[in-house]
Amino acid sequence: KKMIGVVVSMLEDEEIRIQKVGTGVIYALSEDHRANQNTIRKAGAIPLLTRLLSSHDESIRQSSAGALFSLMKNNKKIIEEAGAAIQSLIFLLCVNSSIGILSNATAAVCEITRTSEKAAEWFNNQEAAQRLIKVVTQSGDFWISYNSLCIIDTVTRKPNCLKTFKNQGLEKALEPHISNDSMTENSL
Repeated sequence: KKMIGVVVSMLEDEEIRIQKVGTGVIYALSEDHRANQNTIRKAGAIPLLTRLLSSHDESIRQSSAGALFSLMKNNKKIIEEAGAAIQSLIFLLCVNSSIGILSNATAAVCEITRTSEKAAEWFNNQEAAQRLIKVVTQSGDFWISYNSLCIIDTVTRKPNCLKTFKNQGLEKALEPHISNDSMTENSL
């Protein structure tokens, strides 16, 4: 527990190299280990990881997104606490992020949208809808595309959000990826 507290404090350091080590260690410690996840959360890592999603350093953004995803997996309490990270995670989808960042960000957003009632609100804008469609059709990575499709499936269950995605050419963009009969008002 003390070690986790020390590592979490590294996230607050001004030195990029120390932040890199801290986010990488938090990411590794949070992978499929419930006791570590709870200790990391109690040590105050979630707001710090959320802040580091906007770091200028790519590896810090990637490890922060990955750690948030690992912390959220099957843990509704952490998902509720990490909900504030959604805007930063969506931003990572809207900029030219690396495959590693996209992979971690789409996984984290997918986890949040599966349990949050507010999920559709976050994607009811043109930029987020366009980027998510682009990620599905152009990433070239199965898991990134899969997570993006899961996000789209979840958020388009709300009529306003479905309209936003349709206005951005959702049906045409996804046509090669899914069957035509599944693209209706009731299902995606």
